[in-house]
Amino acid sequence: MLPYQKKLNKILSNFLSADLSVESPFVKEREVKRVALWLFLRIHHFVVLTMPMS
Repeated sequence: MLPYQKKLNKILSNFLSADLSVESPFVKEREVKRVALWLFLRIHHFVVLTMPMS
């Protein structure tokens, strides 16, 4: 492992081993209303497809 990989691995391991409760609007379970797919093409363009969920 490279030095930065070792440090990141240690930080992540310590974070995951600490039994912390995380409160964030991003961890709440919500209804899926829409799905988006990002496609990166080799010619440096991208396409976004959105589909409403019913």
